Amino acid sequence: MRSAFPNILVIHVRRVLAENNNTLYSSYLKLVQKEANETWKPKKRPTKSNPVWEDDRIDITIENTIDEHQKTALEELKVVRQAAEVMMLLQETEKQQEQEEVDNLNRAKAEGTTGECECCCDEFALNRMVHCNADRLHWFCRNCARLNAETQIGMSKYELNCMSMDGCVAGFSKDQQGIFLDEKTAIALERIEQEAALRLAGIENLETCPFCPYAAEYPPIEFDKEFRCQRPDCETVSCRLCRKETHIPKTCEEAALEDGNPGRRAIEEAMSAALIRKCNKCMSRPRNVHLI
Repeated sequence: MRSAFPNILVIHVRRVLAENNNTLYSSYLKLVQKEANETWKPKKRPTKSNPVWEDDRIDITIENTIDEHQKTALEELKVVRQAAEVMMLLQETEKQQEQEEVDNLNRAKAEGTTGECECCCDEFALNRMVHCNADRLHWFCRNCARLNAETQIGMSKYELNCMSMDGCVAGFSKDQQGIFLDEKTAIALERIEQEAALRLAGIENLETCPFCPYAAEYPPIEFDKEFRCQRPDCETVSCRLCRKETHIPKTCEEAALEDGNPGRRAIEEAMSAALIRKCNKCMSRPRNVHLI
């Protein structure tokens, strides 16, 4: 570990190892982050690295290592180096995006093309805002518009109306929605809208796909436990009991055990159930509304 960070004092390396239960993977990533983001006094004499552990030679070293424990450690070192590269690339991308946003706002201020979000009252460049489709436009930042959409989903609603305090009842065009809605949120809204329309149509024995807004009339679940989606971009066959991809003839419990982490599955399902509210009128839960 010390040779992997030749410019960091041993005391810092040991502290990070202790904070992460002496695990190589977690400690390595923490040290990479700290080396990039913290101002540490460097060593006067950097630690010499072992050349056989360098990226261009580590595969040969692993192949020639006889001790299984050492081989496992070297394999983990190789993997965590790759993970660290990805992590630093993502962080650098985020920093660039943040700087681009700062530069964009500064240009907009100089050009006089900024506006105030009518929700949070912060100032934004107009090219980073969205507006309702009323005759008199009301402008909002993308974050407030997205949060409004998530709130509507939480209440099992799909209408995205203007959030202005002056009583505007206009909505947002599809083009504007496409700016602040991600794919999952858009699908959730589409699903709620579709289910509302189908309920109004009075279709009995309605079943929906857990992975897309497709719905169809199906026989009772005791006669057919599988749902076969006919939507061209989905076509997933799912279990109507657990709402996962089909595992028939295995039971839902057997499939969960094979997934390797039934406890985590139970927690995720409980969280989803808590996020989906019941209708105040019919006390039924909207199906397939995923908030995360």
